[in-house]
Amino acid sequence: MMNTIPQTVNELAAQILASQSNVPMSPAERDESGNINLCLAAAVAKAGLELHISEARAREFAEELEKTRSKEIIERAFVQLGWSVDACRTRIALNDRTHRAVRKRRLISYLLEH
Repeated sequence: MMNTIPQTVNELAAQILASQSNVPMSPAERDESGNINLCLAAAVAKAGLELHISEARAREFAEELEKTRSKEIIERAFVQLGWSVDACRTRIALNDRTHRAVRKRRLISYLLEH
């Protein structure tokens, strides 16, 4: 398992977070407009699935995650992409300990720096 996530994945994950109305606590939630907003780890997994599997699989992942609210779905996606569960859990923890008022900005910066 790799702990290093490709920069192309982090860049797409940053775009995903930037396009959302907010970055929720892990794992995901729907906003008032019906859009699914993902946490940091889920955005990274979705980006990886989109780049390395398919856009359809990435959409299915987000839908399943929002319906079940299971962080295990994110962990499974990380493993499927060849990344460690620890890398997933680190991103979940970072997401959830960052204050909501600054979460989106800080996590986008984090993605672009790593």
